[in-house]
Amino acid sequence: MSKHIDDPKKSAKFKALWGILYGHCKISRKTVLFQSFFGMYNDNPKYVSEELHKRYPEIDIIWVISEKNKSELPSYVKTVEYQSREYYKWTYKAAVLVDNMAGVRHHTASDNFIKGAIHKIIRLFAPQRRKRQYNISTWHGTPLKRLGQDRFDQQQSEAKRIQGSCDYMVAGCEFTAKAIKQAHFREFDIPVKMYGTPRNDILLEEGLDIKGLKSRLGLPVDKKIILFAPTYRDDSVENSGVTQMHNLDFKSLFLSLNKRFGGEWCFVFRLHHVVITQIDIDKLLKEFGDNFVNGNSGDMAEYLACSDVLLTDYSSSMFDFALTAKPCFLYAPDKQHYENDVRGVYFSMDKLPFPISLDSGGLIADIENFEYDKYRENVSGFLAELGNVEDGRASQRIVDDIKYFIDTGVKR
Repeated sequence: MSKHIDDPKKSAKFKALWGILYGHCKISRKTVLFQSFFGMYNDNPKYVSEELHKRYPEIDIIWVISEKNKSELPSYVKTVEYQSREYYKWTYKAAVLVDNMAGVRHHTASDNFIKGAIHKIIRLFAPQRRKRQYNISTWHGTPLKRLGQDRFDQQQSEAKRIQGSCDYMVAGCEFTAKAIKQAHFREFDIPVKMYGTPRNDILLEEGLDIKGLKSRLGLPVDKKIILFAPTYRDDSVENSGVTQMHNLDFKSLFLSLNKRFGGEWCFVFRLHHVVITQIDIDKLLKEFGDNFVNGNSGDMAEYLACSDVLLTDYSSSMFDFALTAKPCFLYAPDKQHYENDVRGVYFSMDKLPFPISLDSGGLIADIENFEYDKYRENVSGFLAELGNVEDGRASQRIVDDIKYFIDTGVKR
């Protein structure tokens, strides 16, 4: 059971007040606070946290967790509830902060006079950055979809321009570093270290116990896995996985996978929580039994490590999975609309190294005609074009920086 630092009263409205109260409090030198998105135990910070505890168990670890995400936490982790009074206290009190955005304390810059004035007032009373704290930001993947000020679907005046508290960010390739700076931080100089992506360390780990990992995730250990992980559409829940799954010919899909790659296959689907309620899961389970698994619990990187094939559309998971050189297929019926009308993409879909289909029949054909040698060559060239630096040691590098700061007070 995790140790909870309880204060259930939400206090986001009083951010400036907590900044005044805790902004100059004594730093807890051996405490590291982790935050992933808005209160989840996953993504890059999870892998840094686990590496830190493995090497330096004497360091106290606190995680920011929302009410619905309090399960599956290691016993050594203490928690604070997102936007509680204790949350704000420890964002100022912990010696080191690790997040996957742009700093544990960040705000979106705005050209709107009133919004801008409010942000200035908050920053006046609540320090954005404490000199004696070290805030490391990991971001959350290589983008295909355009970000912030690069998006097609936002006016530039309302696009997200982030000012954060981080001392540096990390990236797994040169393209990611450039895209993040251009989309969010044009006005702010935030260093980016080419350390790699912590969540991808598991994909490059030699001797990983795949069977044990499958068992823990509730996946069949005697079947091959195709993971379906579409991205969430900003303009359409239906096209965020519902339409695709309704239109897939699963019998033909399983036959084609067996024909091309051999073995018996299990279809694991990982969808946005809003989307999954619109899928007739009971019908699929009745028809295909344990060849269908809901993959919405656990960490995405672990599912990628267990998968033999990835099926997605615009998700950044394709870039992570490419590191394994295992087959990835893109299934994107709304390709033209998404590329040109929604938020735009950084790469033309046709230039990606992954086979792309617009319907179920095209996907089946792509699987049956798949050529390993050509695919691996294309993926290798594409990773080189991105400026890939992933080597499975990103978490180690960040932990080295954390320990050095705790020991010396010096930011490297």
